[in-house]
Amino acid sequence: MILSICIPTYNRLPFLKELLPAILGQVDSDRAEVEVVVSDNASTDDTADYLRSLSNPCLRWWTNETNIGGDRNFLKCVAEAKGEYVWLFGDDDIMPAGAVGRVLDFLRQYNPALLISVDRDVDAHLYDSYGVVLRDMGDEHALAHTLISANIFKRELFDMELAVKKLWVQYAHMFGIMANMAGRKIGVMSRFVETRPVRAEFAKYPSCLCVKQAIYMWFLAKRFGLPRFRRRAIWNACNLPIEYASRIWHWFRRRK
Repeated sequence: MILSICIPTYNRLPFLKELLPAILGQVDSDRAEVEVVVSDNASTDDTADYLRSLSNPCLRWWTNETNIGGDRNFLKCVAEAKGEYVWLFGDDDIMPAGAVGRVLDFLRQYNPALLISVDRDVDAHLYDSYGVVLRDMGDEHALAHTLISANIFKRELFDMELAVKKLWVQYAHMFGIMANMAGRKIGVMSRFVETRPVRAEFAKYPSCLCVKQAIYMWFLAKRFGLPRFRRRAIWNACNLPIEYASRIWHWFRRRK
């Protein structure tokens, strides 16, 4: 199996009713190259009933006994995936027509460690390293592709241990994805995911976006030898709300 499209979800049945038919309609059940995996995080709406009503050999789903939290549900999807590649897909994102076929063609031809979606028109391209991707796409792309649906990665390279350690940062999936990407080939492709103009609301908003961005940028600086990202992380830290300044300062000191 080449690809696992994994959808963590919680109480977003209207979005699932649009998303799942769009994905399953692009999957060839006869070739068994793609599985669609849904991890229902103990939804209290009719998500389980809807999933039960679907009949497709490519679809696999379960309902967690309790709500384990969004980030842990991301990681459970990765742990349960069977494909060579994993595509975590947000339940409120949109699957463009033909996206699955385009992705499969790229994975077969280039065998990248990671394939990233960019929200502009570019030719599909394989880069020698993540640093070269940032040179061409711009440093801001390091944060732009933290959208879970924008990354398709080799399952064997995902660092689950590190991701679990970074759950408190709320970017656990990105630490797991990027941990082993240094020196590996990275693919870039235009818009294999689309976001809605009005997205689902967070059940609980992330504690502070500045915090997790600063910590993640510091990690990228160290992992890929990008000192400019260390400066960006410090700049983010300097602009934190006062109630978070102490927390981020102590984090930096522990990791010197």
